[in-house]
Amino acid sequence: MTDAQIVVYLLVGLMALAGSIGAAVVAARQKANEAAVTRNDERIAALEARIDKLESRDRAWANYVHRLRSHIVSQLPPPPPEWPKDLDV
Repeated sequence: MTDAQIVVYLLVGLMALAGSIGAAVVAARQKANEAAVTRNDERIAALEARIDKLESRDRAWANYVHRLRSHIVSQLPPPPPEWPKDLDV
């Protein structure tokens, strides 16, 4: 075997090793990215649920305010309208 052949074999071997290492790095990064996407999806779902709850509470407050204002405008005597059950703390 000549020196040129040995150099070619070494270069081919090094290229194969570099390709294997590169593939492992890409796979690790892809796995990390998928984990980040999953975490973000879970966070988004939790935030959407929280927003839904806050919007529901906001509607309940607004409805109660309207009932109180109607009670006042109608000059009805005390007691005011019942406290909404969905606003119990």
